Amino acid sequence: MVLKSDQLLIRNTLISDSAFYFKLFNDPDWITFIGNKNLKSEIDTKMYLKGIIFKNSKLGELGFFTIILKETNKLIGTSKALQRDRLDFIDIGYALKIMGKGYATEATELIMEYVCKKIKQKRYWH
Repeated sequence: MVLKSDQLLIRNTLISDSAFYFKLFNDPDWITFIGNKNLKSEIDTKMYLKGIIFKNSKLGELGFFTIILKETNKLIGTSKALQRDRLDFIDIGYALKIMGKGYATEATELIMEYVCKKIKQKRYWH
């Protein structure tokens, strides 16, 4: 899956993204607001991402995705679109390393459009 906007690409997460995710998952803001994954190395992160990629393969069109800045091809965050057991709608979220530039809004709009068109979901939560 690849979604495109003016500034961003959102694509499936890859094992080769592990260096970026190791830094993201160990960022103090991530730990405070999302949770500590207790990943102590890039190898731990690769194993964690393998699990994410496996879970994504079982979710059809949903899952965890990587957000990339188009202009530089730099990874800047992650986005998700998941059907939670306790919810009647798709749960949409994101975490970004760069704030204040409209990327969160742009990424969320891309994911919402994707969920509405591809999955025919009318309701979502973010």
